[in-house]
Amino acid sequence: MVHPAYAWHQMAQVWRTPGCGEEWMAAFVASEPAEPAKAGSPGEPGWLKSVLPAACPSEADAAELKASINETMGGCILDLYRSATSNIHADWSVMSAHMVWPMRASG
Repeated sequence: MVHPAYAWHQMAQVWRTPGCGEEWMAAFVASEPAEPAKAGSPGEPGWLKSVLPAACPSEADAAELKASINETMGGCILDLYRSATSNIHADWSVMSAHMVWPMRASG
């Protein structure tokens, strides 16, 4: 995340927000997978619960994933997204414009 205008994707913004993330994860864990045609919009808990297993390479992997969607998984996702520091290197592009870069040998 070096670009100065970097912004988290919409779901990450929800997950990173205390209270909102917990509410979303509770709905995700409690939701039933929706049929693809009725799955709702990207970012909705039922939609994600439908598309994740569909992305698995095998039925066995999909079954294992479905069985793993619980409060522990939700808490781990929230912890992971909240542990990442938002765009701590945003000023690098400004600083790098003023740096003198060493010459490289061609070849």
